[in-house]
Amino acid sequence: MHCSIFLLLRISERRIKLILGDHDRRHTEPTQETLTIETVFIRPDFVKKTFNNDLALIKLNREVGRRIS
Repeated sequence: MHCSIFLLLRISERRIKLILGDHDRRHTEPTQETLTIETVFIRPDFVKKTFNNDLALIKLNREVGRRIS
């Protein structure tokens, strides 16, 4: 994920939902999982002005399930 979405756009990680395993947004699928972000780790060397090192690591609220589709 990019640092800029959190820092520059001021989007709270609590507002972002990650939907995994969804191939058709019009329908809920059996392989689909919805997760939220617990913590965002932004690189300490991220430079807002140049976007250098624009990379963040996210910790999800729970482990991702492994489903066979």
